[in-house]
Order: sequence, then C-alpha cells, then structure tokens
Amino acid sequence: MRHVTRREPTDLLKALAETIDVDTTAPHYSLIDDPALIPTSQPSKRNFYLAKEMGRKIARQLAEEWPTLFMYDLDEPRLPVFRPEKRADPVEIEPTIKNLQKFIEKKEVLSAIQLYERMRSVSIEVSKSIQMDLFRMLAYYNESDIPDAEIEEWHGARNFGNSEKESSVKWKGQIAELLFEELECSDETYSIMIAGLSKFPTSASISRAKLLFDEMKSKQMKPMVEAFCGLIRNADSLTEAESYLNSMVEMRVRPTIIIFNELMTLVNKVKYFYRNCFNASFYRFYRLFYYFLKLFI
Repeated sequence: MRHVTRREPTDLLKALAETIDVDTTAPHYSLIDDPALIPTSQPSKRNFYLAKEMGRKIARQLAEEWPTLFMYDLDEPRLPVFRPEKRADPVEIEPTIKNLQKFIEKKEVLSAIQLYERMRSVSIEVSKSIQMDLFRMLAYYNESDIPDAEIEEWHGARNFGNSEKESSVKWKGQIAELLFEELECSDETYSIMIAGLSKFPTSASISRAKLLFDEMKSKQMKPMVEAFCGLIRNADSLTEAESYLNSMVEMRVRPTIIIFNELMTLVNKVKYFYRNCFNASFYRFYRLFYYFLKLFI
C-alpha cells in the first residue's frame, strides 16, 4: 500500500518561503505598496507607516462593530485574528469571577472596573489573588485603557507615538486606593502603590508615595526595585536620589538598568549640576554611582 504523507495547509507556503532570502537592500515590507509611493525621507516613512497602521486599526474596529458584514469564513486554516469579535459589554454580561478574569487578562481596564463595581454592589466575593491582579493593572495603567504604544501589534504607535502624553496624565487611583486598603499589607502591595503614584506624578501623589516609603521603612518592609525607580525618577535633587540608593544598599535591593537610566535622567534634570560640576554636585554625582556599583557587589 502506498504511503501517503499528511501535510498541513501551510506546508507548501513554508517550503516556498525557505527558498527565498530576505533582500536587505529593499525598503521595509510595510512600505512596499506601489514603487511610486515608497517614501524616501524619514518623515515620509514615518507618516506612511502610521497611515497604514491607522487603516488596519479602523478596519479592525469596523469588523468588531459590524461582524455580519464579514461572515464569508472561507479561510483555510481559519485565522481568528481576521475575525475579531466585539468587546463584551461590562454592563450587560453576567457579573462573574470568570468574566472579570477575562477582562484582566485582556487588559480591558475600564471594563474590568465597571464589572468589579457591579460585583461589589451585589456582594459577590472576589478572591484576594484576583483583587491583586486587578490592583496591579489599575495602578500601572492609572484606571485607563492601555495606550496604543503598549499594544504589541501597533508598532508605529509604539515607536513614533507621543511619549509625553502619558507623563502629563494625573493620578486617578480611586479603585486602586480602595483595593490597597482592602488587600493585605505586604512588600508587593506597597511597592505597586508607590510605583503607580510615581508613574503619574502630581505634588499630592509624590507626597503620598514618599509617605508610603517612610511607612515601609518604619515597618521593616523591603520595597521592590520598581518602587525605587519611581522615587528616583521624581527626586528633587541628587542628594535625595543618593538617600534612595543608600536605602537600596541597606535593604540589599538589586538594581536594574532602569535605575541607571533614571539616574542619568535625573542628572540632566538637575540644572545646577552643570553649573557646579567641579564642586559639591560632582561629588554627589560620584557618590550616586558609587552606591549603584556597590549594589552589585
């Protein structure tokens, strides 16, 4: 009996793809549409890339809003990415733990908040682990839907988006503050709260972050490195940053490259460093990196 090899629907395409090498001299594949339209300057490349990406986003939204217009499902193999489903309405769906977990996994922040408030209004108990997951998400995204720059498939928004827009957003934190009070006091909950307050800085949020940090020290708690990143980012002087590094040494908190980047940003932010770089400010700058290197020993 003749042996028949079973093949997947995409095996032929994969075999053809292996016979072709990438042309490193050609423009990026995302820019290849019409040879006359291939951009040559950096601004035109950026605009072309963002325009195509915006078109894909609009097409995705249309498919979600009117799925009945795209019912000819003839793809083989079927690709779910080309069949987007409309987002579940947190007001209409059943208030269950499973639905809340789905919103958290998909990072649908506003929907998760609305569903959680519905569940609290009808006295549905939510486990501490799910509350912790919700608390992490709300503190990181400031109770707002995630920005396009953090969505993996939107490369243009991530690389060319307005990074200053997020830094201008003020801390909201109503539900995050409520969860912080309900959850058990731990190193992680305090650190998450400090990091969230520092990510969206206002005079009130930074004061509260520093107050929580002092409270952790008084309770012999150990802040996570993310908390120190936020505090150093919003430090008013090199002396203040030095005190945080000194605390990291005492608590044996190992730094990351983000700590180093925040220190360099702080040096640029503190204007008097350049005017007095050969006196006390230079000495403080030297001590900053002394503490930084000491943390690796």
